[in-house]
Amino acid sequence: MRLFASDANASMIQRARRGLYPPSIEEDISPERLEAHFSQEAEGYRVRDHIGRMIVWSVHDLVENPPFSNLHLMSCRNVLIYFQRRLQKRVFALMQYAVERDGILFLGSAESLPDYVDTFTAVDSRHRIYRQTGDGRQSWTRLDQPLFTQLPDRSPRGHADRAPAEADLAPQDALIKQGLAAHFNTSGALVDQAMQVRYTYGQIYHYLRVLPGPNRQHSILDMVVDGLKDELATVLYQAFETDSPVTRHGLRFESNGREHHIDLSVRLAAHEDGARLGVVMFQQVPEPAPDRATQGDSAAEIARLEAELDDTRAALHTLTRALKAKDEDFIASMEEIRAASEEFRISQEEAETTREELESLNEELNTLNNQLIAQNDELTEANNTLHNFLQSTEIAMVFLNQALAVREYTRRAADIFSLRPADVGRPLGDIANRLVDDDLEQDAYTVLNNLGQVEKEIQTRDDRWYILRIRPSRTVQNAVDGLVLTFSDITAQKDTQAALQETESQQRALAEAVEAERSRLATVLANLPVGVWITDRDGRVLETNPQARQIWAGETPLSESVEAYREYRSWWLDTGREILPEEQPLAQVLKTGEPVLGVEMRIQRFDGTTGVILASAAPIIDPLQDFIGAVGIAQDITERQRTRDAMRENERQRERLTIVETEQRRLQAVLEDLPLAVWITDDDGRITHATRQSDVIWGSMAPHAETVEADRIYPLYWPDTGEEVTPEEHPLVRALATGERVPWTRLHVRRPDGDTRIVLFSATAVQDGDGLAGAVGVGQDITDIHHVLERVDYQRQLINLIENGLLVLDGDLRVLTANAAFYETFQVSEEETVGTLLTDLGNGQWDIPEPRRLLTEVLAEREIVRSYRVTHEFPGLGQRTMILNARQIAELDRVLLVITDISK
Repeated sequence: MRLFASDANASMIQRARRGLYPPSIEEDISPERLEAHFSQEAEGYRVRDHIGRMIVWSVHDLVENPPFSNLHLMSCRNVLIYFQRRLQKRVFALMQYAVERDGILFLGSAESLPDYVDTFTAVDSRHRIYRQTGDGRQSWTRLDQPLFTQLPDRSPRGHADRAPAEADLAPQDALIKQGLAAHFNTSGALVDQAMQVRYTYGQIYHYLRVLPGPNRQHSILDMVVDGLKDELATVLYQAFETDSPVTRHGLRFESNGREHHIDLSVRLAAHEDGARLGVVMFQQVPEPAPDRATQGDSAAEIARLEAELDDTRAALHTLTRALKAKDEDFIASMEEIRAASEEFRISQEEAETTREELESLNEELNTLNNQLIAQNDELTEANNTLHNFLQSTEIAMVFLNQALAVREYTRRAADIFSLRPADVGRPLGDIANRLVDDDLEQDAYTVLNNLGQVEKEIQTRDDRWYILRIRPSRTVQNAVDGLVLTFSDITAQKDTQAALQETESQQRALAEAVEAERSRLATVLANLPVGVWITDRDGRVLETNPQARQIWAGETPLSESVEAYREYRSWWLDTGREILPEEQPLAQVLKTGEPVLGVEMRIQRFDGTTGVILASAAPIIDPLQDFIGAVGIAQDITERQRTRDAMRENERQRERLTIVETEQRRLQAVLEDLPLAVWITDDDGRITHATRQSDVIWGSMAPHAETVEADRIYPLYWPDTGEEVTPEEHPLVRALATGERVPWTRLHVRRPDGDTRIVLFSATAVQDGDGLAGAVGVGQDITDIHHVLERVDYQRQLINLIENGLLVLDGDLRVLTANAAFYETFQVSEEETVGTLLTDLGNGQWDIPEPRRLLTEVLAEREIVRSYRVTHEFPGLGQRTMILNARQIAELDRVLLVITDISK
């Protein structure tokens, strides 16, 4: 493609050749075109070289200079409105000639096509676009030619040194006027000594004609009509040879079927540059009338013929002398040619020798060139590999030279710096960044000066955290040629750390609350004047108090079920019938969930004595109204009838019992519903209570050993060294020994089945009015959380490394997850993708029949579908051609869809 850009003003052409446009063109040109065809500079945007190479710049006067031809498109915008009608008519004729058939003419909005221009047809009248439908070449004959027409100088001198038209016009015009002054009503031409036409005047077309063909010469002897060629050659030669005017009268010739009679004359004049010019005049004379007096007189005819013969002889003599002179010149030229031929032969032999040397050198150069090509291919492959690696990595990297100017960067670096391809070569300090504490340039200078490295955590203004590493960049010769800045995203680790700290704070507060409730419950139970038994919903006795032992005058151990209390005999006080185990108040509450109150019974103590007790039992309901256990109360009322004070005391004890029941239910609900394992010890280290979560940690029911040391059958291990935790290092032992809180410690538990669990342990000493009352240990199993976090992080990194788009769909074709390549390729965000039906994705742009059939019909018949080709027009993205690969994971009710974009 060639674009001809012209203007009559040379300075405007020079200004346009720069191709520099202001920044305001961003409002009129799309970013894609700016990126493809312009390069951004400090002053604005410059047209790239691939556009400039297509443009031919020319200083061209639309009115005076010859027109261009065979143009496919001609644009003349708002120029014709400054011309008058006659000049507009001439320019329109030039346009008709210049634009080829089916070519396009594009005028300005203030211009229109006149009626006399009949070869153009409107394509879009509103925008002034027209198509050439006729033969525009004929318009050349209708051009309004100026009075004097300047023809190009074809002489050797004209080719070697051609002066501007403005410089030659005045003297040449004067020469023509001198000839016209001598011959009135003539046509003429100005020729040089090489017979080349410089100017013409008048109706010269009667005598001169333009020869067809692309390589025609402007020699007057080639242009003159046939009947005048010999006479004109003779006259011109005589004039230039004798340096005097020469005239021929009464010449006859035929042109266009008519006979003409003219006088032919040549006058010489000197140009101001020293050139000899001849003014050739063609003067039309009337045809001589027949003379009746002399008609038939042969003497007059003979005289006229003799005169013509004399003229012919004189011309022949002149030509003979000219031929002799030319012959002598030719002989001298032949001698010179022979000498030159001998020199040429010697030069040719030398050239042959040089050629052989060049061939030998060329073979060596070809060998070296092949080596360079192989090395260049290897270097290109290495550069491509390095470029693909840098652009595919998810790590933000910036490469600087020794002047701290940007040499290269990965696409992730744009998340931190406002980098664009045009910023390559700019200093890093001139580029805006999102860092909160911007000491980056100072750190870079430190590394460049010390050749060490800098590593620190930095934060961006969008609350993201990175590990910044600055290291010197070295060549293969171990020379430092710049710096490498690496930014590793640790935002997720920071968020996890903050979440763990928050969880630890909540667990610490919860443990303190549990401990406070436990302390209050223990105090209440210890001070109650009644025996208390607390069970879970399965009947396992979890807690008793000292008063229970006093009532039976013996030990009341914890057990797995109230069935173990069969040896404790009792009878109904009113009937004397022995009470069966299933009739015990606690057993009835566990069976029905209804409270049993005020049952008087006679019991037989272990020391053989008997007594009367008032027994009650009630269910324990948690805040969610779930039945979680029962509490039984027994009061020794043997001495009830002895004193009225004892009766009043019983009433107070019953009120206290109600409070205890409330507190017990509250504490029990809290302890059992905690997602933590809780161990409670007394001041001697005996474990008095353990929640169900301890079973989860140990893999089986944790034993209620007499002391903490007895639990060594399930040892703990340090996670870093794998060494076993000594008894003195056990959190509960440390809390009992120091009387203080032991902070959260991560330990490993090896269960009897060989499984190892990761557990966070903490312990706190319990103080009462008498000092140390015991300790509470809390443990949380974080094994699954730890493994899940590891797997999730690994899977996320693995999926995001895949270059093809990846979707995981459920059975309803709802997107469960997608990788970074899918978001980038189809320009959708994670928020509008995850949880959305595939057909609703991107405002319905993925509602494509082919993928829907693939996932609903084709995939239902087989487990895997490969190389399913789909072409679709995406709004905003254009047409995309994709290869779909799908796999059905039936056991998980999932569909894995891999999308490869092959549009490019």
